[in-house]
Amino acid sequence: MNESPTQALLLASGRGVRRLDAQKSKPIPLVETPQGQAIIDSQIEAVKQADIDEINCLAGYHVEKLVETHPEIEYYYDSEWENDSNISGLAQYQQLLEGDLIVVTGETLLQPEAITRLRNVDCDVTVAVSRFPTNEAAQEAKRMLTEDELVLLEDGTVQPDVPDDQPPDARLLGAASVSDRGTERFRSAVMELSRADNEAAPSFYDVVATLSSADVCALEVEETVQTYDRQNALGRFLLGTKADTLARLDGILEEANILDQVVFDVATWEQTPEGVVDRIQSSFSSDPIVVRSSAVVEDGWHDSQAGAFHTALDVDLTDKRALTDSIKRVVESLQDGSGRADEDQVLIQPQVSDVAMSGVAFTRDLDSGGRYTVINYDDTTGRTDTVTAGEGSSQRTAYFRHGLDGIRTFEGDSSLASVRAAVEELRNLLNDPPLDVEFVVDNDGTVTILQVRPLAVHTGADRYDTRDVTDELESVAETIKGLQRSRPLVLGEGTVLGVMPDWNPAEMIGTEPDLLATSLYEYLITDDVWARARAESGYRDVRPEPLMVTLAGRPYIDTLVDFNSFLPATLPDDLGCRLVEHYVDRLSAEPDLQDKVEFDVAFTCLDFAFDERREQLEDAGFTDEEIATLRRHLRELTDDIVTGDVAPIATQCDRLVRLADRRQQLLDDEWETWSDTIRCVTHLLDDAREFGTLPFSILARYAFIGTVFLRSLGERGVLTDEEIETISEGVPTIAQELATDMQLLREGELDESDFLTQYGHLRPGTYDICSPRYDEDPSGYFDVDGGLDADPLALERDRESELTEWSPTLSPEAEAVFEDSRDRIRALIRDEGFTFTVDELISFITESIPLRELAKFEFTKNLSAALTLLRRGGREYHDLEPDELAALTFEEICQSATTNPSPVLSREFDRTINYRSKRAQIQDRITLPPVIRDSSEVRAFEVKSEQPNYITNETARAPVVQVEVREDLSPDELNGRIAMIPSADPGYDWIFGSDIAGLITKYGGVASHMAIRAAEFGLPAAIGCGEVVYEDITGAEVVELNCADGTFEKIN
Repeated sequence: MNESPTQALLLASGRGVRRLDAQKSKPIPLVETPQGQAIIDSQIEAVKQADIDEINCLAGYHVEKLVETHPEIEYYYDSEWENDSNISGLAQYQQLLEGDLIVVTGETLLQPEAITRLRNVDCDVTVAVSRFPTNEAAQEAKRMLTEDELVLLEDGTVQPDVPDDQPPDARLLGAASVSDRGTERFRSAVMELSRADNEAAPSFYDVVATLSSADVCALEVEETVQTYDRQNALGRFLLGTKADTLARLDGILEEANILDQVVFDVATWEQTPEGVVDRIQSSFSSDPIVVRSSAVVEDGWHDSQAGAFHTALDVDLTDKRALTDSIKRVVESLQDGSGRADEDQVLIQPQVSDVAMSGVAFTRDLDSGGRYTVINYDDTTGRTDTVTAGEGSSQRTAYFRHGLDGIRTFEGDSSLASVRAAVEELRNLLNDPPLDVEFVVDNDGTVTILQVRPLAVHTGADRYDTRDVTDELESVAETIKGLQRSRPLVLGEGTVLGVMPDWNPAEMIGTEPDLLATSLYEYLITDDVWARARAESGYRDVRPEPLMVTLAGRPYIDTLVDFNSFLPATLPDDLGCRLVEHYVDRLSAEPDLQDKVEFDVAFTCLDFAFDERREQLEDAGFTDEEIATLRRHLRELTDDIVTGDVAPIATQCDRLVRLADRRQQLLDDEWETWSDTIRCVTHLLDDAREFGTLPFSILARYAFIGTVFLRSLGERGVLTDEEIETISEGVPTIAQELATDMQLLREGELDESDFLTQYGHLRPGTYDICSPRYDEDPSGYFDVDGGLDADPLALERDRESELTEWSPTLSPEAEAVFEDSRDRIRALIRDEGFTFTVDELISFITESIPLRELAKFEFTKNLSAALTLLRRGGREYHDLEPDELAALTFEEICQSATTNPSPVLSREFDRTINYRSKRAQIQDRITLPPVIRDSSEVRAFEVKSEQPNYITNETARAPVVQVEVREDLSPDELNGRIAMIPSADPGYDWIFGSDIAGLITKYGGVASHMAIRAAEFGLPAAIGCGEVVYEDITGAEVVELNCADGTFEKIN
């Protein structure tokens, strides 16, 4: 028996609360319990009441705050606290592991009685445990807790490594007594673990497991020791198997109904199947019924096994054979996949009829782990399984942020409000754990809960504070309110923010880009260049208003500014104001048009089908005179563009040639310092703006106008859809050349160094510094073994612009189409009052479309070279990896171009990166809608299944493959498959080197890069299908994509 342990050792290195404002962050011992007492206050109080005077504390995260709070105890700094292990730090201070010890982990609350009892055990090492009161509780713990917390107890000692087929006896707690004679063993275990090459950082429980090769005594402490950081404790108690959970909730819910149930285990079924059937038939009067699994391995906190076992719907209660066969199928699925079938249960319930709504609700966002109630529902089919089966074309998803005032409701959604009330009741009852709730609502508005289970959502190891998330959301809301107010330099007021209108950031940089990518896109396009390009082309000059705003790290197009920039510069302000506000109102009413604003919302040029859209303006209250005025100004604008009276195409080509000449000069320099590197980067990007993205922006607008003219020729009956496709495929582009050369590369007919010399600067994620260029990782993109022998940047010095000898060409088939329709086109030109000729229009179409792609190809050479230089310079001069540089803005990085760098610049970068990491964690817990119409939508919003843009009239039925999640994907694996990519970024052009069957993108509009590519190659594609549909498709193996009918279907 220990007389008097000489010291208490608190292991308190880890994070507790991490706030964006570091002054508000705190280590775990300073986290307050619900009673308002800090954990360390409780620990010190208990230790002193147990007559222990000497207290040592191993601390790391914000140790200074612990010192300030309790200066009377001795602190030892854990320099390795970030690896989430006290044990690695403890190895630095072996002197702490001498004499008699009470060891307490930072998140452990204990009473003096527990310390006294631990000291009184006559054992080298004694650890506190909590014995499970029943076998059921042990099984629950095995599902809910980590393996290293669970032990067997044998003759009062701890035995780790519980066998799979055996329930644990107890759970380890974070308190132990180590006697003087046991400290050598304890110290040896700590040193052994600190030296081991483990994937996971060693924990206090690992020390206990290492020590247990010899006796480690167990002390059952009942409620005198608790682990505070165990959230969801009540939820863990109430949430068992599917059947157990429903039984425990029955009778205690006011906002929802629990169905009657019959439950039996597999062993009972195998012994007395006829008795079970008789019991079921006598228990229910309603018909039909549902037979479902209720497995021990289902619905855990770390792995849900959702959908792993069979469910039988619409089973005829009166048909014994059908009932028996249904139960057998469920039992067989358990026996095949559970591993613990004898303990598993089968659950029988009535089949719900009269279904008005069905679906699934989560109490966390699956993608981010953010605190949202997410309700995915179907209110059209009358079925109960469309959401869980991933079926139903009209699924909708509503998001409600937890803990914010002003949560909006949706018009006419009483069923949705009832479901939300039921979920809120469950959250409050269970102390808000992550939940997965399956429900139905009948036509009387009654909510029936079919299942409640833990939601196995993984959000990373770092803690974050919900107050910071709330502050960030409120800041987003205030920013949106400001954008809704009138502004002095633009017409109209009110705006709609979208991720896909016009310059489509979702397509170009993604919906959650790194900060460097965002700042580069702003610098090269959306801050100024886009508006300058519009102004040079004859549109209203809206500078200095930026086009894009960033909310919680997500880029949005400000459509009020965007719609202003589509007005002819000569249009009267009063009419322009009315038009802009009409466009905003139309997009607000039909947010699914966000990727089609130039076609279906705004009037941005005059084509041959103006009268087909005239009704839109008439319905909005515009007079014939106003419509005629708009038509006249659009005619003058369009005429000037096609004839070359404004910003002629030749001028844009000259700019691009100059870009290449200057790039060669810049890359011929040598970079001996960080400042040298940054000066070159800055010059490359300045040139990219002036001679690259500016002409590209103009040519992109012209290519759009050319595309609109082609479409209008179809709408007026001059061209068929097939003839339009013939023209699209007959205009040679750099993308077609790339696809051809990729095929030659795969067939061994093109040398890989020649291929990479031509296309090596391309990268998926054009603005993403973390994305390797083709020539930096050729084997990752193509089936090649080697790469370039020379520095890729050195090769750029010798390459002339693709524009130097470029001239427009057209396939004979496309020429024939134009020739056959020449007279009808001439008549349309004359009727509309244009001054340009048929030849001028055909030249405009056949030049602008390929030149847009060529301009993009050219300016990305500068951007790609700049990113490569940054990667190299960041590593060489500041030991920064690309993912760290990605957290900085272009402006922050490039300050050294005009001023001498700070002597502590590396440390300044590190501080900024650390701050950005914290803020990114906070922003990652926020979910925002793809279209924002009002500040209230940061708190609650709805996302509908979006209508994709179907390209070609072809059909493809093939397996699907997600390109962006397969780092090991080879080009051959794409052959014969439908490729899925998140955005229409041109860096994904390498997929066309494979013989893909079709293409599906989450983001991208009808005029997007990949839409154009698909049209060029005659490839069936669904562009911009939206988040709901895209995520639904990801679970399919085979998809049929029917572009002619505008449908796609999951085959399995």
